[in-house]
Amino acid sequence: MHTRSQTRNLHNQQHQAPPAVVEPFNLEDPFENHPPPPPPPMDDQRTMAQLLEAPTEGYEDAIVVPEINANFELKHGLINLVQNKQF
Repeated sequence: MHTRSQTRNLHNQQHQAPPAVVEPFNLEDPFENHPPPPPPPMDDQRTMAQLLEAPTEGYEDAIVVPEINANFELKHGLINLVQNKQF
């Protein structure tokens, strides 16, 4: 026969979880000794300047400069206003 305290100790021992395994914390950089991953493959190998160029295929005849058949003259006063940034 067990005493009350012995019964409690047996009961607690049966329901205790096993001790947790704690691994030491690693402060080192995990990428320190590993080479960087290769860049992803690119289907388009054009440079940035080539990518920024406007496409011209199929647009050769799209911009038409019309002929100007007007006679006009620039007055001297108007030219002075534009040169003096007063216009």
